[in-house]
Amino acid sequence: MEFQISETNGVLGIALAGRFTYADHARFRPVLDRLDQVEVRSCVVDLSRLEAIDSSGLGMLVLANDVAIRKGFVLRLSNARGGVRTLLTHAEFGRIMTVE
Repeated sequence: MEFQISETNGVLGIALAGRFTYADHARFRPVLDRLDQVEVRSCVVDLSRLEAIDSSGLGMLVLANDVAIRKGFVLRLSNARGGVRTLLTHAEFGRIMTVE
């Protein structure tokens, strides 16, 4: 998994690419740390370049959402495609966070 982080006008952008799996737990830690440090209105996680995600990857997205809730901003998942979109739908992620 690769990621890029940007911030524009009070919105934090996180773009994920590749495969997001259990093996990426340590690699995702800086993303969680950044979420905990910023003062933003919202965060958009762009999944358009994410090829696959497993249950651990889903769990890490839940952790990111927990940080956002604690910090008082909204985390949105956007542009999920193919199997990633299907998995988010079957896992009913729309019930716990915004999936666009």
